Amino acid sequence: MEYLLMIYADPNQKDDPQLLEGYGAFTKEVGERGVLRGGNRLHRAPEAKTVRVRNGQTVTTDGPYSETKEQIGGYYLAGLPGLRRGGRVRR
Repeated sequence: MEYLLMIYADPNQKDDPQLLEGYGAFTKEVGERGVLRGGNRLHRAPEAKTVRVRNGQTVTTDGPYSETKEQIGGYYLAGLPGLRRGGRVRR
């Protein structure tokens, strides 16, 4: 089963080197375990574009879709065994 793990970030906060180091360690571990299917860091909200298709017309606007205090800063796609009750991953 594949899972999307989203990384949320405060758009007003500077990058924390210790936090980025933790993401690097996590990336290395899931890669070594063979469960990492993909992932990427995303651009900050001011660089975002919103794409909508309505009535066959594609419209692109600057900025994120909605105003939020947090934004998605990146994601991992992991292939893992299914979850049991209680939310624990089976090994």
